[in-house]
Amino acid sequence: MHGRHESQHARVPRATLLVLTAVLVVGTTLVFSQLDRQEAAGSAGRAGATSSLSRGSDAVAPSSPTVTTTRTPSEADQSRRAVTAVLSACRLSNLRQQTALSTAAVSLAQWQKHIEAMNLLVAGKISLSVARDFWEQTRVAASENAAAFRTVDGPVRDRPATCSAVDPRWSQAATRGELDALTRCRAALPVRSTVLQLARDGVSQWEHHIHEMELMRAGKVTPAQAAAAWRKSWKAGDRKMRAYEAATREAAATRCTLL
Repeated sequence: MHGRHESQHARVPRATLLVLTAVLVVGTTLVFSQLDRQEAAGSAGRAGATSSLSRGSDAVAPSSPTVTTTRTPSEADQSRRAVTAVLSACRLSNLRQQTALSTAAVSLAQWQKHIEAMNLLVAGKISLSVARDFWEQTRVAASENAAAFRTVDGPVRDRPATCSAVDPRWSQAATRGELDALTRCRAALPVRSTVLQLARDGVSQWEHHIHEMELMRAGKVTPAQAAAAWRKSWKAGDRKMRAYEAATREAAATRCTLL
């Protein structure tokens, strides 16, 4: 009895042990299977991450230093710039001369009328009172007009007119019209320089006579002294004004069209 009980008691643990063993085996198998899947997934993830990192590294990998190079202008660009510089210098000289000549013409027109009145008076074609009326009219703004010429003529005197020919190496970059205009200007500027010099001499004489008239009006010289000075100025002024007018006509025949 007691022996059967022990035998039966002994069989229970063995059955239980078998069940537990089976459970343990199955559980262990499931655990390792799960671990294998996780490991496989982890390996795939690491491989993907490594691939992504590799691609990222390729994307952000420092490239070789960029070397900045200065583009050398083409020969055509260089030629065009050279042509433009020549045209600009000639155009500027032309504009300065034209401005000075136009301003001089305003002042010298007064001086010319002043001289013409004396010529008509000496020729007996007008009376002294008429001549005096002419002279009074020419005095209006005479000093201001002469001063205006001095102002615009300053840059012309300080920077002589320059109008160079286009270097043959650059001529292909210029149009036929530009080359023709440049040729005309190169011929016109020296002629107009002569006119300007005569204009300067004429304005100087006119300014001197204006000063004499003011002295007479202020009572600082006698009428006889003023008349003697005027006769001298009139004759010299008449000669210079004739030369100025002749040079002006010559300059009109050689025009610069670079504006």
